[in-house]
Amino acid sequence: MTIKVGFTTNGYLISNKFIKYFTENPILEAIQVTLDGNKERHNKVRFSFKGDNSYKKITNNIIDCLKHKINIVLRLNISEDTKLDIAKLLHEFVNIEEAKQYLHISIQKVWQSDYSVYDTIDKLLAESRSLGFDSASYFTYPSSIWSTCYADKANNMVINPNGKVFKCTARNFSPVQEEGHIAENGDIRWNAIHEKRIHLSPINDKECINCNIFPICAGGCSQKVLEDKIGKHCNLNKNEKLRIDYARRVLFEKIEQEKIEIK
Repeated sequence: MTIKVGFTTNGYLISNKFIKYFTENPILEAIQVTLDGNKERHNKVRFSFKGDNSYKKITNNIIDCLKHKINIVLRLNISEDTKLDIAKLLHEFVNIEEAKQYLHISIQKVWQSDYSVYDTIDKLLAESRSLGFDSASYFTYPSSIWSTCYADKANNMVINPNGKVFKCTARNFSPVQEEGHIAENGDIRWNAIHEKRIHLSPINDKECINCNIFPICAGGCSQKVLEDKIGKHCNLNKNEKLRIDYARRVLFEKIEQEKIEIK
């Protein structure tokens, strides 16, 4: 059996010992590291208790990983108030020989933000690709009937140190989000919230079935459907203009991926 692992981390504590272990034991798929903008904003938001330059420490750790051929997914979370000079940020890695192969840029909308943020993401994505980096947004690999969200996969779960079990990581781990717990014998005891999740199906929703982008959208985010007390959830607010734009973005990204593969 082949085991592959991955980490999501702020990147601050990546060490030589860590790199050495995974260089000698090639089971690491990738490390996802988030930067909260350029140096000034990042250090303001993600400051260290030591008062040091956390941005520089994290980017240096990323560079060390790249030089040892460890895949890094650099996640940039974008909201309405994000001011990001992506060319300046990526300049940290532009001269690293391994960066174009092992550094992958993921530009994502903060889940609470408005759909219009994707206009900003489009510009950042184009600029990142123009610099030669492998870059993706949500629309590059959207959740669909072919590729569902990780939270909808039966073998995916988040287990907290206290034994509480959750599915979605885009929420806080409060009791209302809990879907089960680890019993004394090690089994997972799922609760009613989880039972509701696994029985959710967009094919039971007449509006979804009749929607012209249903094969792309696949009913939207199951977490939002779970939280919708009215039962009228639509990932795109039932807005025909948004639906067409959603489909257009997915189509254009598929074309872009084909162009990249041909190159």
